[in-house]
Amino acid sequence: MNVFKQLYVSLYSPKDIATFRYQGLGKTIFFVFVLSLLSILPASYYFSMMIKDSIYAVKQTVSTEIPAFEIKDGKLTTESDEPIIIHKEGFTIFMDDSGVLTPSKVANQTTNGLAFLQSEFVVVSAGSAQSSPYTFIEGNNETISSWLDKADSLLWMFLSIMIFIFYIIAAVILFIKITIFSIFGLVLKNAFQKPLRYKQIWTITAYCVTLPTIFFTIMDLFQATVPFSMSLNWFIIFILLFLTLKEIPHEQEQQT
Repeated sequence: MNVFKQLYVSLYSPKDIATFRYQGLGKTIFFVFVLSLLSILPASYYFSMMIKDSIYAVKQTVSTEIPAFEIKDGKLTTESDEPIIIHKEGFTIFMDDSGVLTPSKVANQTTNGLAFLQSEFVVVSAGSAQSSPYTFIEGNNETISSWLDKADSLLWMFLSIMIFIFYIIAAVILFIKITIFSIFGLVLKNAFQKPLRYKQIWTITAYCVTLPTIFFTIMDLFQATVPFSMSLNWFIIFILLFLTLKEIPHEQEQQT
């Protein structure tokens, strides 16, 4: 059975999952990597679109809408006496050299945005703010606009690196999740008196995480919020693992 057929039957059939316990560990690991790749596709798409739209919005704003400013010796100075806040489509740009705005205040006012503050710039993505000093940024409107043009041309490289990082993180998390539930599997295996080695339990656990992983990937695709998502995720895995172990015959039944 190929990987994608295994993925399909793992969505609904504990009986089929139970038969996978005899396959090689290498094929199971490959399956986990494929599942990890599928799980990051929606987030990678929305992240790429957000970054692309953000660079375009910032470039247009810096060139035409923001009053003259300059970044020099790690400090921002502007011709405005009060903070500037410009709202774009799903994106907000802040500029403040007074020190009134802070990274936390910026994050409280937008889900996605960019802020040029007194001594740092802040990137807000999905409500989380990351700040950095003006160590490598210096210049005025024209200089920053030119820098953004160069950033736009290198965007594909930046996105490739970020998506690869997302993929590695997703795979590590999935492997950890499988390992944790394999420990639960050992407890259930002993309770049910099933003739299984740890490698076999790890293998079937890898397929038991398929249903919740695909479900939450679809929810991410539609940007839908699922209440108690972590509890629901772990509950589904536990139930599938329980049902799969029930499908495995006892040692006496295998010998008859």
